[in-house]
Amino acid sequence: MKEKIDLIEALLFARSEGMYAEDISKYTEIPKKEVVEIIEELQKYYTGRGIEITNTDNLWRMTVREDLIEKMKENIPVEMKPGLMRTLAVIAYKSPVPQMNVIQWRGTNAYLHIKELVEQELVEKIPEGNTFILRVTTKFRKYFAVRKKNLMEEGKKATDFVKEKIEKKKEELEKQEEKVVYEGK
Repeated sequence: MKEKIDLIEALLFARSEGMYAEDISKYTEIPKKEVVEIIEELQKYYTGRGIEITNTDNLWRMTVREDLIEKMKENIPVEMKPGLMRTLAVIAYKSPVPQMNVIQWRGTNAYLHIKELVEQELVEKIPEGNTFILRVTTKFRKYFAVRKKNLMEEGKKATDFVKEKIEKKKEELEKQEEKVVYEGK
């Protein structure tokens, strides 16, 4: 029995988006009724602790207790889907950047991404004329351990460094080619 409890607890912990009892049953080969009983026991076990197990429309989730989320807001890891992360990367790299440029580069879904990034306090939106200027926040820099405010300058330095290395390699290859052609005559 302990093995079943441990398995279900681990599944709920690992799947932050939650799981339905039917899916847990299929995955663990434990009957659905028993899965629900085990989850309800786990729910009781976690009552009054920092973590709780919730059930919303039959979706079971293990989460930080609601009243603690606001207190922990700065320390909760930000979970992002790839598209959202790409939009954040563009904003971070080009920061500060006009919103219309981000929309051109990332498409219209970027409007939703920007809204979410502003809500997560990773990006700030500053009105300017007919658009907004987007830039990363102090929270972004702390969370991603970025010291420099001007990420674009750092990106240009890296790009220039790589270009320089490529040019040197091309020159070396050209010299080798010339040497091969010269020796071959």
